[in-house]
Formats: sequence, C-alpha cells, structure tokens
Amino acid sequence: MSRPEIPIDWNMVDDLLEAGCLGTEVASRFHMHPDTLYRRIEERYNMTFTAFQQQRRAQGESLIRHKQYQRALGLTDSGDNTMLIWLGKNRLGQRNEDKLSIVTQEQQTTLDKTMDMVDFLQQKQNTQENVE
Repeated sequence: MSRPEIPIDWNMVDDLLEAGCLGTEVASRFHMHPDTLYRRIEERYNMTFTAFQQQRRAQGESLIRHKQYQRALGLTDSGDNTMLIWLGKNRLGQRNEDKLSIVTQEQQTTLDKTMDMVDFLQQKQNTQENVE
C-alpha cells in the first residue's frame, strides 16, 4: 500500500518560486522531499523543475521591474523604495558600478542545482543531529 499523495497548493508554489525560493525551500513548505516536488511538477506541467523554476522566477522579476517602473512614473506610492532598489540590484542585476559580473544561464542553472543540493544535505544533517 502506497502513501497518500501530499496535496500541493500550486498557487503557493508559484508565489514562492516567483519570490526566488529554492526548490528545497518550496518542498519543505509541503513537508516533502525535493525530488517528490520535482516529479510532481514534471507530471503537472510537462517540463523539468529547472525550466519551471526559471519561468516562475522570470515572472517574479518582471513584477519587480514593473513596480519600479510604476514608482518611477509616480503611478503608485505603494512599495518600499529601499527594497525596490535592493531587489533590483540582487534579482535584476541592476548596478551603479562600472564592473559587471556576467554569469551565463547555464552557469546559473548549475549553481541553483548545487545550492538546492547543499540545502537538502544541510536539512538532512540537521534532521539526523536532532534524532541523535
């Protein structure tokens, strides 16, 4: 007899990935292994987790850029200027300096996967330490 399938709030998955959360962080919100989340995304959306994550992250970045645009034109007073600047620099790569760090999409994907694995291994180690 197999375990009952853990329900997933797909709107929350979208929101978390748009916010830049890692796959391991999203999976932990649903108390499931990251591989289970990745498999379920592949089944539901017929694409890899990495492709889905990139798509949702790009959506989040477009929302940040749009909010900055609205603020710049005075179309809205909502939002925190400092946070919009910080998000612009950290999520959108906006800089004041002349020096730019260029990372290819392939390098970013490899880095994201590596960070997901590091997060998973840290969570696993923390769980094991709590059991002992």
